[in-house]
Amino acid sequence: MPRRPPPSAPVVPPSVPPPDSPGPGPDVAAQRRHWDEVAPRWWAWREVMEAASRPVSECLADLGGVAPGARVLDVASGFGEPALTAAGRAGPAGLVLATDTSAAMLGLAAGRARAAGLSQMRCLRMDAARPAVRPGAFDAVLCRFGLMALPDLAAGLAGLRAVLRPGGRLAAAVWGPPEAVPSIALPLTVLRRAAGLGPPEPGGPGPFRLADGEGVARALEGAGFAQIARREVAVTYRFASAADFAAFSRATSSPIVALRREAPDLDEEAAWDEVVRAATARAGPDGELVLENRAVCVAGTA
Repeated sequence: MPRRPPPSAPVVPPSVPPPDSPGPGPDVAAQRRHWDEVAPRWWAWREVMEAASRPVSECLADLGGVAPGARVLDVASGFGEPALTAAGRAGPAGLVLATDTSAAMLGLAAGRARAAGLSQMRCLRMDAARPAVRPGAFDAVLCRFGLMALPDLAAGLAGLRAVLRPGGRLAAAVWGPPEAVPSIALPLTVLRRAAGLGPPEPGGPGPFRLADGEGVARALEGAGFAQIARREVAVTYRFASAADFAAFSRATSSPIVALRREAPDLDEEAAWDEVVRAATARAGPDGELVLENRAVCVAGTA
């Protein structure tokens, strides 16, 4: 049975395009511009985001079988998760490669790794649809809320399977359906209504494209993965007030950015006031807003 390369073997082959190459087309370039732009805003809210999403990173590391000495590829790592969680588990003898299409996000991820003393974590700017790493180089591939951005899920999963050694695991997280993810669905519903738009089409672009993980499980099987596992994980956001939640959503929500292009004449100030009112109705007596969301982690063996 083929074995993964020894620790001395380079993960990134010398023949691949450089990590700052422009990508295959305007869609990738637009994604890079978008995520470079939002990176500072995400960083400002990192404590809120990571407190809520930490259970997802732990679940992915569990399902991916990340253990001491493991070689792990994190796809769409953003500012460093679940790469940081995986690096802690892999230890100094392991290797975790955090990849993302955004150089700004990866800069933040690299800074976090340095601050944590995780020299086993490295960063590479890479398009997830074109993995620029050696075939069979990794024990695990992890992806937290990134699969929905792949233009061709089947082809993307096949490409990620190729970088795994035989027996390696891919573990990915997607959001549940809109009714189970109020932190995203609440502001998006209010703003779309204010813009005179209906709900997004099921399966269309956006955070709910792969809602509930059933399509991911089927796609994993189609890409040749076995031993499919599925776990639901609670993602709990806590805000001191509905106004704080609206500020968070306005700063970090990618669907809101897309909505601005779809409805350029939207009166955003009035719409966000309505978001605050809708969120206030869900707040507790002390004004604290707690939003329980559902993520789904799906994994398979190469």
